[in-house]
Amino acid sequence: MVILLLARKRIKQLKFYWSNLRVGKIILALMIYSFSGAAMFHWIETGMSDSTILAFGPGCLGTKSYWAALMYVNTLYSTIGYGSVYCCTWLGRLLTCIYIFIGAPMLLVVLESIGKILARLVSKLWLMGGSALDKAKLFVQQKVLKRKVHIVQVLPAKSDVEKNRSLEDGDDDDDDDEIEELIPLSAGLALALIWLFAAGLYFSYVEGWTYGSSLYYLWISITTVGLGDF
Repeated sequence: MVILLLARKRIKQLKFYWSNLRVGKIILALMIYSFSGAAMFHWIETGMSDSTILAFGPGCLGTKSYWAALMYVNTLYSTIGYGSVYCCTWLGRLLTCIYIFIGAPMLLVVLESIGKILARLVSKLWLMGGSALDKAKLFVQQKVLKRKVHIVQVLPAKSDVEKNRSLEDGDDDDDDDEIEELIPLSAGLALALIWLFAAGLYFSYVEGWTYGSSLYYLWISITTVGLGDF
């Protein structure tokens, strides 16, 4: 019986590691797709001739570097589309439509997988923080208030035990329900705002923008609006 339980636990761990490996493969595939796509668009646009140019402007990819092409492909499959860089040839525009059609679903798969991993991590940190807070409260009651604390150990329900095991072993069943129960909405919003404000400081320092302009840029990017005024 013990051997069967250990084998079951090992199988769950292997499934968890395999799911993470699968995420890594998808991310690697998206990176290859990005770099190869940037090379393709840069080669097509820099070799443009008068007969292939549909429109010419300061944002034409043919006058930009490879890194501008890499930014261009990232704004394509993320559907941001700043408009600061664009293709000026008919072939480049045709391939742009095809590139978006393939790249956007790949990005959605990557975002979903990364989101699950981050949600598990945050839920574990939330549980650890709650446990530490409970211990701190108990310490205050014992040392400061001089109370006798009677600790009654209550055996958790079977569903709670299975829930904790699934978090530790990487069980993917009912992940959304577990995360919803473990992480309050207010905590999730607070983490998102902290990320937004911290990233705003970074862009303000690197780009030399005002802090308000950095927050505006981040919000336009996160919501995939991409007005193109930056």
